[in-house]
Amino acid sequence: MPDTDAEAPIIGATFVVRMIAPDSQDTKIYTFPADIPHKSRLFVIGLTGKDWAGPRVEPVAWDVELHASDGTLVCRQVSYLWEKPDR
Repeated sequence: MPDTDAEAPIIGATFVVRMIAPDSQDTKIYTFPADIPHKSRLFVIGLTGKDWAGPRVEPVAWDVELHASDGTLVCRQVSYLWEKPDR
């Protein structure tokens, strides 16, 4: 994800992960609460257990957003296939 270069921590943030798995065309949405430390550049999140098919399965397309506690979009990263328009 892009560096937000925040001067202060982001307390009460939320990651929103949208993804399409290989076994379905439906978009699955997951949210993860997080407190982002001062000038943090890396945050590891993942899907495991019943939410994911296995360690070698990769999503077809994905969209990850970080929202501040007030809902403001802080940053966003998407896969190529997420942006690709329907044809």
